Amino acid sequence: VKSGLWESDTFAVLDKFLNNQHSYLDIGAWIGPTVLYGSQIAKHCYAVEPDHIAFQELTKNVKLNKNIQSRITLANFAISDLSGTIRLYQSDEDWGNSTSSILSNEGKSSREIESKTFQQFIEDYSITDCNFIKMDIEGGEFIVLPTMFNYLKMNKPTLLVEIHPMFVNDPIQKFENIRQVLNIYDHMYNEKFKEIDIESILFLLKNKPDKTLQVLLTDL
Repeated sequence: VKSGLWESDTFAVLDKFLNNQHSYLDIGAWIGPTVLYGSQIAKHCYAVEPDHIAFQELTKNVKLNKNIQSRITLANFAISDLSGTIRLYQSDEDWGNSTSSILSNEGKSSREIESKTFQQFIEDYSITDCNFIKMDIEGGEFIVLPTMFNYLKMNKPTLLVEIHPMFVNDPIQKFENIRQVLNIYDHMYNEKFKEIDIESILFLLKNKPDKTLQVLLTDL
């Protein structure tokens, strides 16, 4: 991070869209690099991380930064399409390495975790001033984004979402589940602020299914 080699494009997006008049949601916060950065700009950061090991590190990192601690709310559950108990799957050997997913993967480790729908999360935490959402949930976006349609259409927060085609067997078909969400917004960019469209995303999903895509959606 210090050398600028990790997620520099993400930090540039945070610089452009966060402000001290609005809160932002960091869904898939991992151990907190974007949380610690974004909470210095935004009014408040609501950080959601379901992985128990990553959440422990996230909590430690926030406590080490006492000057911004009061501007961060941590939540140790998953955002999914239901409120209750679900399984979280780990696609690699170790928990905490940013690759856990709510998508079923029977060949890997899993554990039961708490889950909330996006709307339940908004209501439980009384979030009324969100203007930006960062979502990086390892394929879970194919499940969660359709459930956010009404909220996004009504409130139009800028949305930075990572799309992970490698987590599903049929990324083109799964993309159809989130197409209507992308169509809510007037402008769609990649991480370099280059304007893109649905067809360019479909091209990448078809020809580079092992590549993560960052998509920035905004009306600004």
